[in-house]
Amino acid sequence: MNILITGGAGYIGSNIYLSLFNNGYNPIIVDNFSNSDTRRINELETLTKQQVKYYECDIRDIDSMEKVLKENDIVAVIDAAGYKVTPESVTNPLKYYKNNTNGIIDLLISMQNANVKKIVFSSSASVYGDAKILPVNEESETNPVSPYGTTKLQSEQIIKDLVKADPEWSAISLRYFNPLGMDKSGMLDDYSNNMTNNVYDSIREVIDGKRDHLDIFGNDYDTVDGTPVRDYIHITDLADGHISALKRAIDNKDAFEIFNLGCGNGVTVLQLKKIFEEHTHKEIPSVFQDRRAGDAPVSYADITKAEKVLGWKPMHTLAGEEITVE
Repeated sequence: MNILITGGAGYIGSNIYLSLFNNGYNPIIVDNFSNSDTRRINELETLTKQQVKYYECDIRDIDSMEKVLKENDIVAVIDAAGYKVTPESVTNPLKYYKNNTNGIIDLLISMQNANVKKIVFSSSASVYGDAKILPVNEESETNPVSPYGTTKLQSEQIIKDLVKADPEWSAISLRYFNPLGMDKSGMLDDYSNNMTNNVYDSIREVIDGKRDHLDIFGNDYDTVDGTPVRDYIHITDLADGHISALKRAIDNKDAFEIFNLGCGNGVTVLQLKKIFEEHTHKEIPSVFQDRRAGDAPVSYADITKAEKVLGWKPMHTLAGEEITVE
């Protein structure tokens, strides 16, 4: 079964590719390589021991995307082509609206033209914004505090309206919390974009000696230690969640569904730092910086719906160790 992954050479997309391959699907990549390069293609070929089929193409190129979809008999699309750096979206909102919101419209047009009407969309917990009631579930109020979060919410609404208009469509939106880690090979890390934009990569760079300290953005939040609370999910668990969602989207018609993908508990940045200090037996020096624009103080998920409906649950610790099920 041929599945197209847009943004498939990125951090999340490449891990989804590996999960699809391991579950018997035939994944095909589309990427414009604006935040990645063909090194990731080579790494996937090493891991899968087979040639990776990919196209260098922007999802906003409707004609080219329609051609890719038709020529490869694509059954469903997993869209992971969005830009994802929250502070950058605050300083450069037009870049995010042009790529993320316009991009999903153009992708859906090309899919409709090619009669491919199944999609799993990479959304984000940022749609919830500064939630007043925690943990957030899929019915919680959505109130993004950054252009990035707004583009994800806009994209969800666009997809929902399309499904309502045409019952042949089915779509699932996966609201990611905070992905971290690498696949067990250690190859598929997050090297996108020359700026390190997540705490896990910063921690790893300190441990590897590539930087001398961890920057922690904000220590005056109303949390147990003053640092932001996040729901960190291992990248392999996140990727595997797409398999369950994909199966459901393919089997469905006339359905738009939303699922949270997280671990279901909140961890502060200082607590995360301590987890990795204990795991690696190395000190991680840190320096407090001002809060970052667009950051919510606390965000963590209720993942009950994904567990019950998709039959999915996290199977890795934050340090990447597999959880033993008794």
